[in-house]
Amino acid sequence: MEQQPSAAAYLAEAERLFHGRLPPENLPHQAAQLPPLDRSLLEYLAGHAAQLALTQPKHSWAVTAVAEAAAHTHDLFLQGLAAWHVARAANAW
Repeated sequence: MEQQPSAAAYLAEAERLFHGRLPPENLPHQAAQLPPLDRSLLEYLAGHAAQLALTQPKHSWAVTAVAEAAAHTHDLFLQGLAAWHVARAANAW
């Protein structure tokens, strides 16, 4: 899976969340600063999270949590899909 150009910013925020350098309550504000989330980017991040879930389930959750927070500025379908991916990652954790 080839990395999306905007994915690096999302993955960097997920790293911060995973390591406790980004408090979850600050996630909505930080997510609003990220590049726009579209379905292609969400699917890339979800695939990346699915791979992480096998060995680092909390990290997987962090990736999907960042994407889900960013999805709140876009269409309802994208919000729902992002929420589904967060639930899936949380289930692995």
